[in-house]
Amino acid sequence: MCNCLVLGSSLGFKKETELAFCAAFIHDMARKNDGFCNKHGLLAIETKLPLFKELILSIGIKSDELKAIEVAVINHCESIELSEDSPLYKITAILKDSDALDRIRFNEPVKHLRFKESIGLIGFAENMYCQTNTKLEIDIAAFLNIAEN
Repeated sequence: MCNCLVLGSSLGFKKETELAFCAAFIHDMARKNDGFCNKHGLLAIETKLPLFKELILSIGIKSDELKAIEVAVINHCESIELSEDSPLYKITAILKDSDALDRIRFNEPVKHLRFKESIGLIGFAENMYCQTNTKLEIDIAAFLNIAEN
């Protein structure tokens, strides 16, 4: 979600960024594992979007914009790319690039980026992951220490 906000902001795409952010919120909620899967996007739309629809609408997304979120979530895990002429391309591309940047946590090379601005965010994504991971390790260690006492 953070990658979507930073990337979308650097691209100057306000509405597309808002919609990509909402898509990022639910895009992996139906995952069964972190391996390759081209079905979890559709499953997220079928099972998670209904749960969070009112929340998404409450932040100013219009009901007719939900279709754009659906397309981005479904398409993010498919190898088929939308045409750059598609009105939903920017939303989907922001989500796909943000998701690719998130793969840094698996120590994988970042590839298949659609925007040149995404390439400039690789260092940002690495830094964000390292800071978050370090904080998580500290919090878990503190919790385990408290739990033992």
